[in-house]
Amino acid sequence: MCLTEIDLEQIDTEDLLVVDARLTSEPEKQRVILSRTKPLNSIDAAEPETGATVWIESENSNRLNFQESFPGYYQSSNPFAAQLNTNYSLHIITSDGDEYQSDPAAMVPTPEFDSLYVEFEPAPTPTNQFAGYFNFFIDSRSNPDQVKYFRWEWTSTYQLEVPNPSRWQWTGGNSFVIRELGSPNDSLQVQICWSSDSTKDINIKAMFEGESEVVRQQIHRFHSDSGFMKMRYSILVKQFAISEESYRFWNLIDESNSQGFLFDIQVGTITGNVHNVANPTETVLGFFDVIQERSVRQFYAPRDFQKDGYRVLDPFIVNCFDEEAILLPADQLGEFMERNQFAYSLCYFLSPATAVFCKIRCADCTYHDGSNKRPDFWE
Repeated sequence: MCLTEIDLEQIDTEDLLVVDARLTSEPEKQRVILSRTKPLNSIDAAEPETGATVWIESENSNRLNFQESFPGYYQSSNPFAAQLNTNYSLHIITSDGDEYQSDPAAMVPTPEFDSLYVEFEPAPTPTNQFAGYFNFFIDSRSNPDQVKYFRWEWTSTYQLEVPNPSRWQWTGGNSFVIRELGSPNDSLQVQICWSSDSTKDINIKAMFEGESEVVRQQIHRFHSDSGFMKMRYSILVKQFAISEESYRFWNLIDESNSQGFLFDIQVGTITGNVHNVANPTETVLGFFDVIQERSVRQFYAPRDFQKDGYRVLDPFIVNCFDEEAILLPADQLGEFMERNQFAYSLCYFLSPATAVFCKIRCADCTYHDGSNKRPDFWE
C-alpha cells in the first residue's frame, strides 16, 4: 500500500458563505443563520457572518426584515407565516457589500401525520438485562396532493433527577436560602430538571413510483443507557413536504457529510439555490426552503414499555451511591463554598451547627445541562 502525506495547511480552502434559512407556515419569528466555512485543518466552529442586512420578499413585494439577535443569527422583526401559492425570495447584503439572492421558492402542501409510535427493542447487556433501544416511527398515509419528497426533524425533552438534591442555596459568606425540592414554581430548586436533544442527521425520503403512503418511517432511535427514558420523555416531530430541488440538495449533503450538518466541512462543492447577484459563479452553500409544518408531540414514561421488558434500575441521572458527603461546622460554610462552589453544593443541615455538602453532580440537576424551569408544554 502506498501512502501519501498531505499537508492540510497547504490546501487552498475557499471562504464560502453558508446559508441556513427557511420560511415556515407557523406564525412565529422566522430565522436565518449565516456563517463562513473554515479551513480543513481548523478545529474551530463555523465563523458567524455578522453585520449583514437580511430580508425576505414575496412575489407581491411584501418585505419581511430581519435583525441580528446574536452573531450570525438573524430573526424577523415580527412574527410571520408563509402562505401557500406564493413565491418568496431571500435577500442578503453582507457587511462587505456583497449581495446574495435566492431563487424564488414556494411552499409544498404537507400531508397530515397519521401516527407517531415507539417500539422497544430488547438488547440485554452483561450489566443490565432490561436494556434495549427505543425506535420511533411515523405513518403519514394521507397524501391527497401526491407529495413525492419529505423531510423530518425532531426535538426531544426528558426529565432528570439527582439523588442528593441541594436543599439550600449558598448566597455568599455564611448565608443561604432554602429551596423547595422538586417544585416547578421555585426557580431555585435543583432536584428535577428538563433537558433537550434534537435532530443530528438529515432524514429525508423520496417516494417511489406508485408509492403514496409513508409507513414505518424511522425518525429517531436511542439506547436505554442514554438515560432519556428514566423518568418522563417527550418528543416533538415535524414533517415537511419539500421540492425536488430541496431534496436533491439535502440528499447530497447527507451523502457527503457523515454527520449531516450543513455547517460541517463539505466534501466537494454542493450548491443550493442562493447566489451572488454580481458574481453567479461564486459558490454559496445552503438552501432557502419555504415549508408547511405538520407536527405531533407525544409523551412517554418507563411504564409504557414494561410489557416489552424494559425496566429502570436506577431512576437518577447519575449514580452517587459511593459518594460520601462532607460534614463541616455551619460557621465554615462560606469558607468551604468559596473554595469548592464548582464541585460541591450545600445539601442540608444535619443540625443547626452542622452543614452537609454533596458533590454538585449528585446535588444539582442543572449541572447535567438541564433547566430547572418546567417547559410550558410539559404534562
